Amino acid sequence: MTDERTQFACAMAIAQAGEKVKQLSQQLRQKTSPADWKGLTGIRDWIVNGYDDIEYDILYNAITQDCSRVMSLIARLLESYPVDDTVTPLDNVQWYKDAK
Repeated sequence: MTDERTQFACAMAIAQAGEKVKQLSQQLRQKTSPADWKGLTGIRDWIVNGYDDIEYDILYNAITQDCSRVMSLIARLLESYPVDDTVTPLDNVQWYKDAK
């Protein structure tokens, strides 16, 4: 990730995902290991609050190694909830198919 535009886009996507996790209900988060959520919200805080300059090699590793684990977790959680017939089935979403 040497292109600054790509670096910024990836950082903001991860930060946004962390923000969304913070909005999940406690009940939903308790269905899984707290470490799964703490890591994502922690990296969000690191990016948004600028505790240090962003180390893009760490961010790259998080994206390439940890995102598939998070996507699998989300897919399992989504499967445990009934799907409204008016919503597009998850089977049509590529990341969901990849996570299965």
